[in-house]
Amino acid sequence: MRTQGTNALDASKLLPLYHEAELKHWTMTQYWAMADLLDIVPLARNAGVRPEDLIITVPDESVCSALYLAGQHGFSEFGGVRMDSTTVADRVARGAKYLYVLGHDTAVTGRLDGWLGKRILEHGEVSIYDLRRVPLMERYRRVSSTAAQRLFAWAGSSKGVWWCALAFFLFFLSASWRDHAKIPLDDWRSDLRADAAGYYIYLPGLLHHGMRAAAVKDSVVELAGNGYSLDRERDRIVTKYTYGTALLMAPFFLAAELVEGFGNSDGWSRTHHQAMEVAGLFYWTIALVLLALALRRWQPTGNGVALLVLGCVAFGTNTFYYAYRYPAFSHVYSFFLVALSFYAIHADGRAPMRRAMRWLFIVANALIVVVRPIDGLAVLALYALLWVARPGLLLSWRLYGAQAVLGVLFAGPQLLYWKFVHGSWLFYSYGEEGFTHWAEPKWMEVLFSPHNGTLPYAPAFLLLPFGIAVLFVRARATAWTLSLLLLFVVYSCAAWHAFHFGCAFGMRPLVQYTPFLAIALWSLFTWMGERWRSVGYGAAPLLVLVCFVNYRMMLEFEACYMGDDHDWLPFGRTLFQAFFGRAPF
Repeated sequence: MRTQGTNALDASKLLPLYHEAELKHWTMTQYWAMADLLDIVPLARNAGVRPEDLIITVPDESVCSALYLAGQHGFSEFGGVRMDSTTVADRVARGAKYLYVLGHDTAVTGRLDGWLGKRILEHGEVSIYDLRRVPLMERYRRVSSTAAQRLFAWAGSSKGVWWCALAFFLFFLSASWRDHAKIPLDDWRSDLRADAAGYYIYLPGLLHHGMRAAAVKDSVVELAGNGYSLDRERDRIVTKYTYGTALLMAPFFLAAELVEGFGNSDGWSRTHHQAMEVAGLFYWTIALVLLALALRRWQPTGNGVALLVLGCVAFGTNTFYYAYRYPAFSHVYSFFLVALSFYAIHADGRAPMRRAMRWLFIVANALIVVVRPIDGLAVLALYALLWVARPGLLLSWRLYGAQAVLGVLFAGPQLLYWKFVHGSWLFYSYGEEGFTHWAEPKWMEVLFSPHNGTLPYAPAFLLLPFGIAVLFVRARATAWTLSLLLLFVVYSCAAWHAFHFGCAFGMRPLVQYTPFLAIALWSLFTWMGERWRSVGYGAAPLLVLVCFVNYRMMLEFEACYMGDDHDWLPFGRTLFQAFFGRAPF
């Protein structure tokens, strides 16, 4: 009765045996992984599984234990058989009609791509899939062991994911360096100007000048698009932005210093620009991988859904723009931290949350606030998702205490900076900028305006209501969390004194909230694969096309929208030039 299950034992299940060696032995062998098969027979009958139907059980290296408990004849992995898509196709050809998946191990479900489309029953840790619902052409494709099929399966494995991520990163990095090399460092389109310079200045400002203004030339400030200022009277470098983004940039800045030689540049060289371009794409790529891994542990599904969701998040929104074109803005770093925190919640699947993952969750949340304090909204939502996934932590005061302590520690350097520059431990550095439209928020502009509205530049958000509707059926608490979070986030953007947030591609404060969009899309696409598979196949090419068009738009967009809030002509011009060259209008 021993298998590769994921459920650990507690001592009470071993009574009247008490020896620690026995507890360790049975925990390692996962004795109770088949517990949900004990009462599954009547449920399976109601779902349409007949006594004479052949089934496949996976993961299952026992001789016939799972088959016996399920009350069926069929196939297991006994004898070293590794059940993957091709093996399942062979068993289907030999008469198998249903697939019993025991547990939620993504290493198992990832190699069954194409056969998990029609789930007819979910009972505890056991899911039953109807193999007869897979189209004949799909069955044929699965039986044929082509190089493309093997490559796709490998790409979904743990090792394959990271190798693909490396290739993905290197491809866009080489393109980024090539494109940015065409832009002079003193050009207004340079990627270390304006807001980006305000975040970045902590690094050269601290390491080269001790945040003193005396040795900084006014021409350097102008070169940086006045993203920060100099207080000559008090000899201070002044920036309104918090230091969290610079903290995440620091390893890449130090690498640039090593290449240039410490003290041989002012920290604004081409090498430093390239280092920030590496940083943006690095954090973006890692965030996408962590997001995919977390979602697969949250709700196991095939590689096709994972690719479609990642494509929508990466290119169907404006996240790519802030990893590739303007990597020194804060948004891609916040995007990474939200994905990291979400990964920490689900990294251990259904097993208890390890201490390392708790600390990872806490640190990521603290950094989210340090990068952009308003994103404390994201931290609240992440805690809500933690409580949904792990209700036992709801009353964990030790967790909250650790979060408070880490929050204060990470906030410490910012408080010291405010005291040094402004003479006060707490200071609102944005001056007259604020939520001046709180009583009359710009809802329509934030959602639909060609001047950095959400939907024109992040069309994947059009699917958000459908994803949340599916979540209300499958995971109501998660649906409420996402709904309330995004409502407050959009309101905060609509209430800001400049809803468009200056020069930007789309609604840039929503970049760090796209991992929550991914949760809704993952649930939507999984549901479509189970219920309306043909519709999903038809919609996938359209989604890919929309993402590609948006990707081309991001490459073409200069930096600022040259039109008013309701003028669509510049938007149309950018869209035209993304494919056909210089527009005649």
